Amino acid sequence: MLNGDVMIVSVDASMRSQIAKVCASAHTIDFATLDDARDALRGGDFDAAVFFDPGLAVEDGAMSDFTSYRVPAVAIVVDDERESVWLEAGVHDCVRTLDTLPDSLMRVMRIASLEKERDELREELRQALRLEAIGRLAGGVAHDFNNLLTTVSCFASFIDESAQDDATKEDVREILRATERGTDLTERLLSLSHQRSHRPAALSMEGVLQDLQRLIAKTA
Repeated sequence: MLNGDVMIVSVDASMRSQIAKVCASAHTIDFATLDDARDALRGGDFDAAVFFDPGLAVEDGAMSDFTSYRVPAVAIVVDDERESVWLEAGVHDCVRTLDTLPDSLMRVMRIASLEKERDELREELRQALRLEAIGRLAGGVAHDFNNLLTTVSCFASFIDESAQDDATKEDVREILRATERGTDLTERLLSLSHQRSHRPAALSMEGVLQDLQRLIAKTA
């Protein structure tokens, strides 16, 4: 059964009425000129369009708006020559009789739906590929950052072993705690890039607050 909002375009009012009867299961809106139909197309959302050929001039890009909005369209034509003109203008199918119109409309609407679904899947694939590229970049940055943290941690440990006063030792231990937090951050980045599994763990808010308190006291 034909469904949706169908635009009917014909200079012949009686033909518009006949087309509407044939497409009775759909919601039809009729227009007498291509200009009126184009104006409605820009401000509405139509599922299909039907054009009755006599009186409609489709040469010189008259159908460009309909093709750009990707509205599946069928033209009712009288001969092969006019069929070629309409197909070249951008309609999806042409028929010669009204009784074949509903089947043609349903077919082109189905094709348009499949094309839309294909385009959506392509966009989802592009998004997935972008996310994969970001993940690889994050993984590379995480590896480099982890190497820097290892260097900082090693030298901080050397200083901690040789430091004589408590103040210096506390400063060095703050550096070591910071490198541990940085290491945890790199683990999260590697988990994002799927290069390493990440297991959720309980977080001690008391420990976090204590670290923040020490940091604030140092910078106050």
